[in-house]
Amino acid sequence: MGVELNESILAEFLRDNQQEILKRWHSIVSARPASRGLTLEQLTDHIPDLIEAIADTGENRIVDPRARLADVSAGQHAIERLAEGLDLDQVVIELTVLRDCILQVWDELRSPGTAREEVRFLNRSIDRAITASVERYTEARDRAVRALDRISAAALESRDVDELLQRLLQVLIETTPAIETATVLLRDGDDLVVRAAAGLEEDLGRGFRIPIGEGSVGSIAATGRPQLLTGSGSARGAVGLSGRTFRALYGVPLRHGHRVLGVATIGSRTAADFSDQDKRLLFALSERATAGIAQHLLREAAEWRAAELAAVIESIPDAVLVGDAGGIKKANKAALRLLGAESVDDINEMRAAFAEFLDLRRLDTGDSVPPEQRPFARALRGDTAEEEFLFKQRRAGREIVLRTVAAPVRAEGRVVSAVVIASDVTAQRHADTETRRLYDETRKAMNDRQHLMAIVSHDLRNPLNTITMAASLLQEMPTGSPAGQKPIESILRSTRRMTHLIQDLLDLSSIQAGRLSVDPKPHDPVSVVDEVIESFHADAQARGLVLHKDVAASPPPVRADRDRLLQALSNLVANALKVTREGSVTVRLRSGPEHVEFGVIDTGPGVPAAEQGRLFEPYWRGENAEYRGTGLGLAIVRGIVEAHGGRIRVESEPGAGAAFLFTLPSARRGEARPASDVA
Repeated sequence: MGVELNESILAEFLRDNQQEILKRWHSIVSARPASRGLTLEQLTDHIPDLIEAIADTGENRIVDPRARLADVSAGQHAIERLAEGLDLDQVVIELTVLRDCILQVWDELRSPGTAREEVRFLNRSIDRAITASVERYTEARDRAVRALDRISAAALESRDVDELLQRLLQVLIETTPAIETATVLLRDGDDLVVRAAAGLEEDLGRGFRIPIGEGSVGSIAATGRPQLLTGSGSARGAVGLSGRTFRALYGVPLRHGHRVLGVATIGSRTAADFSDQDKRLLFALSERATAGIAQHLLREAAEWRAAELAAVIESIPDAVLVGDAGGIKKANKAALRLLGAESVDDINEMRAAFAEFLDLRRLDTGDSVPPEQRPFARALRGDTAEEEFLFKQRRAGREIVLRTVAAPVRAEGRVVSAVVIASDVTAQRHADTETRRLYDETRKAMNDRQHLMAIVSHDLRNPLNTITMAASLLQEMPTGSPAGQKPIESILRSTRRMTHLIQDLLDLSSIQAGRLSVDPKPHDPVSVVDEVIESFHADAQARGLVLHKDVAASPPPVRADRDRLLQALSNLVANALKVTREGSVTVRLRSGPEHVEFGVIDTGPGVPAAEQGRLFEPYWRGENAEYRGTGLGLAIVRGIVEAHGGRIRVESEPGAGAAFLFTLPSARRGEARPASDVA
């Protein structure tokens, strides 16, 4: 009965003095570093329930001495502490402090050292609470570790790295109360990319990027060291989010050897910090998952490269075949069309019977190519070859010229496969044949022209010279009749015209062959203009036109072949006089920093815009040309100007005349004085 009475007294004592016990307990526990940041309600949580459970147990033992402490409150207290990020040792210390506070109040209200039975019962109850807390705490951790072990073991079997990561994070959150959010970011170049997120799905999508080195997550990747942020307020500084408030954020690098593959993070809105067990759990997750992640990333990279290679092969317009001794492994659509197959399997099935429906012959001899000498077989033997064949699908019946490039693919010094690229060059070969034919015809035409020019320059010019000389002699002889002079003058005009035409033909031939001879020297451009004006003055007067010059002050010497320059200007002035019915023809001279510009400007009918682009073509004359001519003059002018390194152009509007302008280079400083000045 004594024990029952003592335990009843203890129960009454606990209920009567609960507030004082809690006050003292809170004063001691709240001063511990692990308790900082917890409110009074958070810190006290299930402690009153635990005191009440000890009191209830004491009363129950009055009826049944076998009654034991119900450890629900102690276990729940341990789970709450786990959710708040506290370690197991903090839970044990809190319960030990509770025992000390109860005994302290007991000793103050009763004689110290009395009631040994009550003290022993209290100690047993507190020990039982500690045991229950440890069991619940450990059970939760063991459950999380076992789940992670199962998922980590399945990592090697999973085909999807994102699914693996999502399962890992979900287990982490479900089995660890303090952890409310978790993310895994994997490296992609210079960025970290979110590949899985739990507790943040509404804010954070897959593909969210954070530059390495930026923010805490980027810093973890850059330094390779874990990092804890507390009291950060907004998650934006830590993981780049907005609208999320956390009390604690923690991240660890995902290491594979010396390489950081990414970063795993955990976050909490309630816990001010994470317990060592929480951090170790995250570390264990990262350690166990990293090997699987690395394998998945390698597989992803390999699959991506394979897909990229397949896309590249498919985008090639030529036929591409890749394979090894076992057969063809890849063939693009162009290759399937070329071989008349529906798939790679079709190609492999008919490889043995290629000769029956594919005809491959030598381009030069027409001989059939034996199987061992075909491009694919040669490449598998290690040869690199570029050849052309005659190729025909017997079903299609059309023969084409096929250019093939075959090369071996080596790994560790041995041939592991081969690649063959085949192109239909039939049209190109036909074009080459046509080009050779046109080239031969052009060469023959050029030879014929050269031969004709030789005849013109020698066999025609000599008789013309004889006729001119004879006519000149007849003109000087006294005939006694003016009528006798007219035929002679007609002969002389015709021979001069023919001589000029022959010279134009020879000049044009030289221009087209790139052999026009010029001897540039410094000359006074004004003297050249004066000479042209003087030579055409009479002709202009006879036509009722004004021929004058427009020369800028002190133009510099021009570097030119004087005779050729006179020829070019004369051709332009002669044309201008022919087309101008009334008004004037002006020979203009302007100078620039590095060139001298000559111009012949008339008041004639002008040149339509549609014809201006063809004015300088040989033998071309405008549709409405009102004078007869060979169409060689402007072509020769352009050839002379370009032989000097100059440029020629026309400016004209119908009804407003035309201006033919060309530039020649100025003579360099320090050269000899212009030839006209020396003379």
